[in-house]
Amino acid sequence: MRTYTELIAGNPAIADEHDGDRLLQMAQLVNSGSFDLGQLSTLMEETYPARCKWIIQEGPLWSAVQERYPALKSAKFVREEFKRVIPSSDKLEVYLTEQVKTNIVQRVNSVAADTAVELLLDKLQCACSYSGDDLSTTICIAALPVMMKECMRHWVSEDDGTKTNNPYVRVLTSKGKYGEGAEYVPMVEGVRAVTDQNLSIRECFILLAQIIHILALAYPKQTFKSWKLLSEVYLNIQEDRRLVKKGKPSLKYELERQSFVAYANGADTP
Repeated sequence: MRTYTELIAGNPAIADEHDGDRLLQMAQLVNSGSFDLGQLSTLMEETYPARCKWIIQEGPLWSAVQERYPALKSAKFVREEFKRVIPSSDKLEVYLTEQVKTNIVQRVNSVAADTAVELLLDKLQCACSYSGDDLSTTICIAALPVMMKECMRHWVSEDDGTKTNNPYVRVLTSKGKYGEGAEYVPMVEGVRAVTDQNLSIRECFILLAQIIHILALAYPKQTFKSWKLLSEVYLNIQEDRRLVKKGKPSLKYELERQSFVAYANGADTP
């Protein structure tokens, strides 16, 4: 694969249209292997208008965006980019209070008689005992398809991503286990979303939700309700100001969302 410097130097049209001088500066910084993070953040901020226009008009793959803007291979710069796209979103913990988490976990446990759900809960407990991540928060996110009656295989899976372009968390297990030695990888469009390692399941899902909005992607149909709930309810991501359609929610979804939120807030029935 060509370096970013070669890509820009070999295509003046791209350089002119997409802030070429700054792109070359970024490429040189990243290729040097030793650079000032603040300087790279400044260059990403300065090139954001051109980058946003390119993404909206041409809809490039995430791998193409990363090739042109290699800083976005890092979770740190993905988070910064998301704040440019959706500056008013709140943190996950704002919604997932202790009481809300308790209510949601109770709902998941109520269907744990299902062997697949019980196995998932055991795996999540193993993962959190090793990573130190909060188990309740992880269950609230990782088990969303259980509550929304969607396909878990398109949400958390040990598959390598060759069968789907949907965003999901891939689990690289260690001897079939989710704890010590396992790795959790955010996947989008069949590739690893960031190069960071040692990410928790929770961190993977938040990054994927952010990338979905950075790229203005449609929520995948197999997990549409789960992604919509994670984005709009858990993360309080409001409608994208760029007016890119993410799929029209059905009346059934709206009723399910209202039921879910009511139950999470302490209603007697889901």
